[in-house]
Amino acid sequence: MIKKKWLLWSLPVLLIILLLFYWATTTANGNIEVQKPQVGSLEVQWKERGYLVAQEEQVLYPPVATKVLEVAKKSGDVVAKGDFLLRLDNRPLQERLAQLEAQRELIMAEVNQEAKVWQVAIVAEEIEQSRLKLAELATERERVEQLVSAGAVPPVELEKIENRIALEQSRLAQAEAQYEQAQVLRDQGDWTERLRAIEAEKAGLIGDLATLEIRAPFSGTISEMNLYRGQLVDPSRPLLNLTGKKDLEIQVDVLHEEVNKVHKGQEVVVSHRGTGKSVQAKVDRIGTRAEAKISPLGLEQRRVPVYITVDPIPEQWLEGFPIDVTFSWTTEESLLIPRSALLATAEGTFLYLMENEEVKQAPVSIGIIANEKVQVLAGLQGDEEIILSPENVKVGQKIKATQLSFTSSE
Repeated sequence: MIKKKWLLWSLPVLLIILLLFYWATTTANGNIEVQKPQVGSLEVQWKERGYLVAQEEQVLYPPVATKVLEVAKKSGDVVAKGDFLLRLDNRPLQERLAQLEAQRELIMAEVNQEAKVWQVAIVAEEIEQSRLKLAELATERERVEQLVSAGAVPPVELEKIENRIALEQSRLAQAEAQYEQAQVLRDQGDWTERLRAIEAEKAGLIGDLATLEIRAPFSGTISEMNLYRGQLVDPSRPLLNLTGKKDLEIQVDVLHEEVNKVHKGQEVVVSHRGTGKSVQAKVDRIGTRAEAKISPLGLEQRRVPVYITVDPIPEQWLEGFPIDVTFSWTTEESLLIPRSALLATAEGTFLYLMENEEVKQAPVSIGIIANEKVQVLAGLQGDEEIILSPENVKVGQKIKATQLSFTSSE
């Protein structure tokens, strides 16, 4: 009997203990910091290694397939900017220009012939005459309708008028169609496109004519030039290689995936590895094609050369020295959260949110991480309350409003 009473008293006590344990494990102790997402942009920086260079090199190609008429220099010669190097035959270009001019004259003859057949003014006059005729027939129809109503003429006379009106309306429709076609032939015929293409090609050929007299684009030394008078050349094979000296600049090879974040005039920070000195510099120009480079890890990468000017060049900065170049760019505005709020697991990336005094888990897609902030690409609307220390709470945990500590997103 005593044992039964003890059991009856112990069951409620055990139940109370379990409830207290559940409350302790599902209710937060102390204040929980929360914050709403911030709308803003991130400044991202990355470094590349470059080198101080003082050599300029350019490979010269012929603009068209032609012959060499005159050679004034040879490999090993030192030349100044603007010096005459060689002359190419312009006859292929002149012949092509003559062909284009003949094509242009043929097209203009077609245009003149079409203008005789479809003269806009004549067709417009036909339309006007047809409209006047229809107006007269409409008046005549009213008169005949009155006569038919009075019994003065049979109904067949009215049918004749209706047939004449229908015929004239058909003629008017044909004239209007001819008028539209005449305008097309006059203003927008296919010959306009052909003429435009011919003029564009002529402009290119005229520009090429000016390049058939090859001159040195800068001072330097000629190499790999083995030309003779009468030799056939074409744009697929170089004429010569010119190498020269120039002011010191920094060449850095940027990954082709990143080069779209670099632009002419962009400010960068360059650091000399030997002296440890850092100075501001600007991007002078960007290469036009990516080249295969081998990374320190032995991986092949496509990189684009970027040239940076430093004015003035600090003392002790000599050609060939390695330079660290720090690029920076700013992302577009998006939702940003503190990095501490991010919870990365094998199942994905999550945030813990406060909803109705309860912890909820929200999967998110993130972008760039910089300056302890994370760019959120998807998963948030912008008005959520984000828990900044997800490791201190559990999904489903109850948190009273009085236990929340709101932190500024600035």
